[in-house]
Amino acid sequence: MASDVRCGLSSLLWGAGLVILVMVFAVIEVPSDVSRRGLQLRRDWISLTEVEGYVINGVNATNIRAFLRHLTLHPHLGGTEGEWQTAHWVADTWRQQGMDEVHLVPYEVLLSYPSTSMPNKVRLLDGSAREVWASAIKQKPLYAPEEFDPDLPFTFNGYAAAGNVTGPVVYAHYGGSKDFAFLAEAGVNVSGSIVLARYGKAFRANIAKMAEDQGARGLLLFSDPSDYAPEGPDFVYPHSYFMPPSAAPFGTTKLVDGDPLTPFYPAVESAFRIPEEEAAIPKIPIQPIGYNDAYQLLRELGGAKAPQRWQGGLNITYHLGPGFRESDWTVNLEVNNRNTMTTTYNVIGVLQGREEPDRYVMLGNHLDAWLFGSLDPSSGTAAMMELSRVFLQLYNETGWRPRRSLVFCGWGAEEYGLVGSTEWVEQFSTQLSNRVVAYLNVDMAIEGNYTLRTKAAPLLTEAIYESSKKIPNPDPEEVLAGRTTVYDTWAHRRPDPHEPHLPRMQSIGSGSDYKTLQHNLGVPCLDFRYTHDNILPFSLDVYADYISKAQLAIEEKYGQLLSSQNICLEFFTEAGVNFKKAITSFKKVINGLDRNNHVITAPSKTDAYGATAFAGLVDTLFAIEEASENDKKDLWRIFAHHLAAVTHLLNTAAKVLSDDLW
Repeated sequence: MASDVRCGLSSLLWGAGLVILVMVFAVIEVPSDVSRRGLQLRRDWISLTEVEGYVINGVNATNIRAFLRHLTLHPHLGGTEGEWQTAHWVADTWRQQGMDEVHLVPYEVLLSYPSTSMPNKVRLLDGSAREVWASAIKQKPLYAPEEFDPDLPFTFNGYAAAGNVTGPVVYAHYGGSKDFAFLAEAGVNVSGSIVLARYGKAFRANIAKMAEDQGARGLLLFSDPSDYAPEGPDFVYPHSYFMPPSAAPFGTTKLVDGDPLTPFYPAVESAFRIPEEEAAIPKIPIQPIGYNDAYQLLRELGGAKAPQRWQGGLNITYHLGPGFRESDWTVNLEVNNRNTMTTTYNVIGVLQGREEPDRYVMLGNHLDAWLFGSLDPSSGTAAMMELSRVFLQLYNETGWRPRRSLVFCGWGAEEYGLVGSTEWVEQFSTQLSNRVVAYLNVDMAIEGNYTLRTKAAPLLTEAIYESSKKIPNPDPEEVLAGRTTVYDTWAHRRPDPHEPHLPRMQSIGSGSDYKTLQHNLGVPCLDFRYTHDNILPFSLDVYADYISKAQLAIEEKYGQLLSSQNICLEFFTEAGVNFKKAITSFKKVINGLDRNNHVITAPSKTDAYGATAFAGLVDTLFAIEEASENDKKDLWRIFAHHLAAVTHLLNTAAKVLSDDLW
C-alpha cells in the first residue's frame, strides 16, 4: 500500500512538472533558424522537436520530491528568517544549476504578524462576562512531526487590526454584498456586531471591507465543512486533503496589492512612506477560526433561522442572530497582531536568449507560506526548480539557448497581498512593459490529480491548447482509455461549458503574482509588435470572440437598464466588430499578436480573486442596481465615461493591427 502511494505521488509530481511545460512551450521558441534547418551547437544539430523531447524526458519526479521536501522543512512566513533562508537556497540552487544571472532583490515593507506571547482569541461570555468557551490559538497537530514546530505562528489573518471588542454575533453567510443586503432586508442590524462569515466564495479582504463598511465591530471567518470537508469528518487530513475541523483559513485581509505604505511606488530604501493610519488596511479586528470553533458559536446563535441556502455542513440549524439564545451572552474578540517594517526578498534568475536576449518569457512563483506551504506554493516552486535544472542542463550539454531570455522568479511575501511581485513591477515597470512577452505563474502545481485547470488571458488560449497536446499524460488509467496527452484528459474531464469539444479555459482574475503584470502592465497582452521577425502564437480569433461574447452578455443582461437612461451601445459594439475585422485583415498579411488592454480582463471589485470581462462596465452596472437613487446619477456618469474609454481603446487596438492611420 505504501509503495503504491509513493509510486502514485511520484507520477503526480512528474505530472506537475509537465503541467509547467504546457505553459512554457506555449510561449518559448528556439532561435529562428532551428525551424528551418536546425541550430549547430556543440554537437551536430538540435531541432525544436528534440528540445521538447529533451525537456519532457528530463523532468524527474524524484528531483521534484527532493526540492519539495527541502522547501517544506520549516515555516517560512513572509519577511521572516524562514523566508530569507528559502530565498537564499533558491538563489544558491540556481547558481549551481548555471544561471547566467541570479539576483536577490530586497524591499522594505509593512507586514503583519501575531503576537508571540498573547495569542488571538474568541471567547463566548455569559451575562456576567464569564468565559463560557474560548477558541483554539493554533491548529491542532495531526500527523507530521513538523506540525509541532514551536516557530509556527498563532492563528491570525494578515493586517487584521489589533483590538479587543465585544458584541452580539451576526451570521452573514459568505459575506458578499448580496448577503449583507439580505440581512438588511431581514431587519438584522450588522452595525455594532461581530460578523461570522464563511470563507470560500469571495476574497476575505472583500468580506472584511464589506463588514467594516456595514459598521461591524469585528469579523470572524471560518471554512464550512460543506465546502471544505464534503465527505464528512472521517475523510479529512491526514486521511485526505480535505480540511480538518481545527484548520483555520489563514490569509491577508488587505485589499490593495503590494506594500501598503508605498502605493504605486516601489518600497526601496529611498521611498516616501505614508503614515500607517492612512494605509488601506482594515480598521477592525479579524480572526479566522476552525469549523469546530464556529460550531460552538453557531449552535448557541439566536435570531431568525437562516434560509436554506445559507445552511452549512455542521450538524445544527444555522441562525442569523444578532445575539444568542441566551439573550445576555456576547462574544469577545481579542486580536493582538502587530504591523512591522521588515525586509522581503525576490529571487530572479536569468537564462539569456540567443537572438532576443532583451525579450523575456517569465516563469515564477512565490516563496513564502503561512505555514509549511506544501501545496501553496511549494509544489509549484519544486516543479519550477526542476524545470530550470533541465533547461540549464540542456544548455550545459549542448550550448542550446532559447530565442528569448527565460526569467525565473521567486517572489517574496505574496501571501500578504502580492507584495514582492508588485514592488518589483512598480520598480521596473518601464522595462517590463516593453520587454516581457508573457509571464507564467505556478502558484500551485497540484491541488488534486483529476485534470488540468488553467486561467489565462484570451491571447494565450490556442498556444496552451497546442502545447498541452504535446505533453504525455501522467495518468496511466487515462492512457489506457486512449487519452494519451494532457490535452485529452483536460478536454474530457473539464470541457468548456459553451464549447464542450474544447477544454475549459478560465479567465484570469487576481489572487496571485500574475496580477500586476496582467492587469497593470498588460502582460502578456501588450500592444506589442514584432517587425520582420518570428511572431508569437497568440489567439487573436479567440480574443475577438471573447470580446464579442462579453459585449453580448452586457447587452442581454443590462440592455433594458441601459435603455432606461438612453445609453446606446452602438459605438461600443461597432468597435468590437472593427476589432474583429482588423484581425481578419491582419491574419491575411501575417500571423501575429494584439494588445489585450486591461480594461477588458480585470479582477472583479466584489471579489478580487475573480475575473470579469469589461469589469469597469459590469461592476458599475452591478453597483447601479444596488445603489440608492441619490447615488445612481454619479454612477451613470462613471459608466458613460468608461464606456467611451473602452470603445476608444478597442478602436485603437484595431488600428494598431491594420497599419492604417485613418
